[in-house]
Amino acid sequence: MKKVMGKIWDEFIYGGHLTALGAPAIALTVANLNRSEISWSFLIVLYLLVEIIYLIDHLKDNQSDKSTNLERSSFIRSKSWLWPISYFVIFIFLSLSYGNLNFILVLLIYLIFGATYPLYTKSLSKKITGFKNYIVIALWSTIPVLYYTFYSIPLNNLLFYFVFFMIIREFVNTSYCDIKDIKSDQLRGLKTLPVKLGKTKTLNILSVVNLTAIVPIIYGIYQGTFPRNSVVLIGAIVYCFIYINIAKSADVKQRSFLFSLTPDIEPIIYFALVTLGSYNGF
Repeated sequence: MKKVMGKIWDEFIYGGHLTALGAPAIALTVANLNRSEISWSFLIVLYLLVEIIYLIDHLKDNQSDKSTNLERSSFIRSKSWLWPISYFVIFIFLSLSYGNLNFILVLLIYLIFGATYPLYTKSLSKKITGFKNYIVIALWSTIPVLYYTFYSIPLNNLLFYFVFFMIIREFVNTSYCDIKDIKSDQLRGLKTLPVKLGKTKTLNILSVVNLTAIVPIIYGIYQGTFPRNSVVLIGAIVYCFIYINIAKSADVKQRSFLFSLTPDIEPIIYFALVTLGSYNGF
């Protein structure tokens, strides 16, 4: 039983499922703030979208993962390209069955943009500092746009403020995750923020940037754009502040788990916070 549970855990963590769950969690958060419904088909499409991109990235870079995440590298070696292909077939079927034309077009652009990074454009990270961050920020911060497109909701200020919030959050999260890869990124010549500044300076900068995420929340509530329960999203900023400070005294090699998983959980925390806020009379 213990061995079976271990395999399930490895699949959930190293197979990218925890990361992929972040996409539907963000969509659920936006739906909650909009006081609107959301369908299972849309949530599954988002989950598959991120899972496909994740698997392509790690199947492509599995060799270089050995130096920074041996457990994940060993697990990914058991995977084949049939996995992302199978997910893609289900993804296309659900998208064509439930999505409108605008959504399908935006979704395909999103998938192509996300998949071409590990396959073709990742080398630009050797020339442009933070290039990987820009790609990840663009992908995660535009998930709310997919929600609006799927349900044909007119773009509004709530979307603008939430995307602004997501851009800040993803800058912090992606830069934080890069800390565990400092040595391997240096060897590969990748120009990330931690490679340029080092662990301590990067964490200090992220601590300041993390606090700025409060601006779109407070301003959105003040403008009447965000509902009052969105104030609970400040809890995600506190959560981030805690793990950044823990990381300052943590050994990167021994605590790579910390640098990998804590940011992945954050979108789920958004959804949990706004849901609790809704049920508690906000």
